[in-house]
Amino acid sequence: MTEHKIQAVIFDFDGLILDTETTLYETWRETFAAFGQELPLDLWTANVGGYSYETFHPMDYLEQCLGRPLDREKGTGERRARSRDRVRVQPPLPGGVGAGVGGAEAGAP
Repeated sequence: MTEHKIQAVIFDFDGLILDTETTLYETWRETFAAFGQELPLDLWTANVGGYSYETFHPMDYLEQCLGRPLDREKGTGERRARSRDRVRVQPPLPGGVGAGVGGAEAGAP
């Protein structure tokens, strides 16, 4: 019997250790509120699990609601900073910290 040693373990933790989805939605809602607009959850859910905004782009929708273009670079930069600041102080989600423990025990580097 040939022994196979684990060479690596790859985890996709985006949103599993820290709740990045809720924080992202909240900061977009705040951006909309600053302009007196609402970001409906049913539109936002098209983006859950990804960051490409190919299906629904919140900034496109905000501009459509306002009927004018916005300074995207400024608005997006401010929103991203708020989101990062909040994620940095979040406690880990239940089970998130211990999820990666088994790899080292199985011989992964």
